[in-house]
Amino acid sequence: MILLRDQGYLDTESLREAGQIVSANEEHMMLTPSDQVYIRFAAATTPRAGEAFTLFRTIDPVERVDGAFGTLVRIQGTAVVRTFDPKTRIARAVITEALDPIERGMLAAKLDRRFDLVAPKKNQTNIKAKIVATVQPRSLVAYDNVVFLDVGEGRGIQPGNRFFVLRKGDGFLGALETDPMHVGNIVEVPKYDPASLPIEVIAELVVLKVRKHTTIAVVTRSDCEIPLGADTEMRAGF
Repeated sequence: MILLRDQGYLDTESLREAGQIVSANEEHMMLTPSDQVYIRFAAATTPRAGEAFTLFRTIDPVERVDGAFGTLVRIQGTAVVRTFDPKTRIARAVITEALDPIERGMLAAKLDRRFDLVAPKKNQTNIKAKIVATVQPRSLVAYDNVVFLDVGEGRGIQPGNRFFVLRKGDGFLGALETDPMHVGNIVEVPKYDPASLPIEVIAELVVLKVRKHTTIAVVTRSDCEIPLGADTEMRAGF
């Protein structure tokens, strides 16, 4: 089982359907467990009494790649709905968990924070995807990190499927901005075409959950650091 405590990820549709704390009946700015809040929800969401919503705020995802779906968020806590008025779209809710002080204006949505590891399942199709985000605040990921791929439902992806992270080229030479001789090489490095080199598998991912536009996976093996934007491939039969 994998738990996400202080950070999470929402795709564009989920973020659009999020509610927002518009008020509270408390006489203080910072809200904590047992405080009552009023959350206004969009028409696409109809909360029920007893339903729990994650409270969060968006953060600047400096490690994201261009064109990626979704938003990285900072999880603030949890609120449980007591009543909901469909006319005003306002829910009365009580805060049951606070990882940090909660403020009016913060958002509320159904956010996956628990993922159960499942047995490996044979891949039924070939799919290419890119790693577009991670819940950890870093631009390089490795073993045990949770990542998000830019493919979702309708592609034949199931929990337990494996993706392979691919890389082509020389990691050292590709990172250099000068001649290798200038950084200590004692012999001259011959010219070569990176495209002529074979594709190598540098890591493996196991799918945890499939959403409409994204797939959530965990890194189960990494031979080196994995950059955001890395190419991955699900191969039929593996």
